[in-house]
Amino acid sequence: MLEIYKGNLKDLLVPKPTKATDPMPPCLSIQADPKGEIVIGNLVAIEVNDFNQALRLYRLGCRLRTTASTNSNLTSSRSHCMIRVAITCFDTSERRRETNKLWFVDLGGSERVLKTKASGKRLDEGKAINLSLSALGDVISSLQRKRHHIPYRNSKLTQVLKDSLGDDSKTIMLVHVSPKEEDLCETICSLNFATRAKSVHLGNEDTTVSRQISFWYIVLLHYLL
Repeated sequence: MLEIYKGNLKDLLVPKPTKATDPMPPCLSIQADPKGEIVIGNLVAIEVNDFNQALRLYRLGCRLRTTASTNSNLTSSRSHCMIRVAITCFDTSERRRETNKLWFVDLGGSERVLKTKASGKRLDEGKAINLSLSALGDVISSLQRKRHHIPYRNSKLTQVLKDSLGDDSKTIMLVHVSPKEEDLCETICSLNFATRAKSVHLGNEDTTVSRQISFWYIVLLHYLL
């Protein structure tokens, strides 16, 4: 479980140092294995055997996530949160093991400075979130237009998701929008982004099955910023 805060990767399952003498947690790095799959170097991986174990780890990580108060939200997420789940299955008859990777991603909400009145550290955080969301939008547009070059390297967010947004991967996008009139601009932008994502078909041209990014419109009482 990690967060992308101001363009940096941070392990949310490693406690913050409380003393000056405490060792700093190892830096996370984005790498590709020989098969081309994305690997996060030094990211803590913990084996769990049931839902309750996973839930406890999730709650632990959420407590370490970076949040702050803004004019739009009292507990605004100041980062993107990503949870990686690796599920390993064993086929005893064929003596074969298969591992599949699943990412759960909570994207930080886009922000308008005129609305949030952010300054200093909050402003820098908002800019970083907006830049990475823009990079994700560029990747979605390139996939939609079936371009040869996909700009995954333009942000840490898209680098991590590189092997989850192309080839034979499956993606579900849930769009959080607000029913408030004052949030209309953000709502329209979110729905336009989702419309672009819906038009993307994943999979190689020579395959008979083309997997489409699907999404649901979810109306929440609170717009997450």
